[in-house]
Amino acid sequence: MPWKTPSSMPPSFRLSEMTLSLWVPQAIYAAAALGIPDELSAGAKHSDELAGAIGTHPGATHRLLRALALLELCTGTENGGFELTPLGECLRSDSSGSVRS
Repeated sequence: MPWKTPSSMPPSFRLSEMTLSLWVPQAIYAAAALGIPDELSAGAKHSDELAGAIGTHPGATHRLLRALALLELCTGTENGGFELTPLGECLRSDSSGSVRS
């Protein structure tokens, strides 16, 4: 989705964009700390399946995955699952070029 100029965006979207610097690093940190990229490295998973694998709340995991999709670290699949993008691969603990730490 291409970004619009600030003056052409709705006020609520502009305000949300201003706060990006607060939630973006937190979402990336949470994904890395929970091992989400490592779990998704084997292929797409639904949020409830992923939550079971990493021991987190299914609803919270789904919300985090949606945030990660907005950041293009993962993407939604046609059947409702989530899979890593090349950008998300950089957070895997076993990838060469990992920036997870």
